[in-house]
This record gives sequence, structure tokens and C-alpha cells, in this order.
Amino acid sequence: MDGLVLAEADTRQLALHGIQQGPGWLPESERVLRSIIAAQLKTSWQRVTREARFTEDLGADSLDLLQLVLEIEEELDLEIPDERAENFYCLSDILAFLAEDAYERRFL
Repeated sequence: MDGLVLAEADTRQLALHGIQQGPGWLPESERVLRSIIAAQLKTSWQRVTREARFTEDLGADSLDLLQLVLEIEEELDLEIPDERAENFYCLSDILAFLAEDAYERRFL
């Protein structure tokens, strides 16, 4: 599974921030994001790992990245500030944003 199995602590941390784990070994949010990224960048789902960089590893250009952010906003019904989106280099960056956003919505 190429390092994609979530550690128990990771799963608990995501749950604390309101990101629910779906069936299987990936949280539902990660499963949805991987599907969006794979479709938008026209690559296989398996190539979209937490560490795969959008431009260097998956071949995205700036227009691809803009479209990717717009698709994520639409699919997840949220708004991603431009200054945050500019720092999305891989799936882990988006997951971190979602965890922070869920925390802020819940506690702030």
C-alpha cells in the first residue's frame, strides 16, 4: 500500500478535527480528494499519494492547479483563500488545510 495506511494516531487526529473516516483504509475526505486530483490531472488514482507533488510528480501546470482548487471548492462546498491555495504542493497540504478549516468551523 506504499505508505498510505493511516497510523492510528493520524486517524484519531483527523477525527478530532471533524474529518470522518470512511470505509476502507482512507478517510473519506482523502478518498474524495484523491479522486478529484486524479481526474483533474488525468492521472491514475494510485499516483496521487500524500507526498506526490502536483507539478513535479504529477505534471500539473498553473492552470491545472487553479482548476483543481476550483473543483475542490465546488465538490466540498467550501472557499479556499488564494494565499492558502498558493501553498498547495501536494495532497498533504490540502488535507492540512481541511483539518484546520474543520477545527476553525467547530471551535472558533
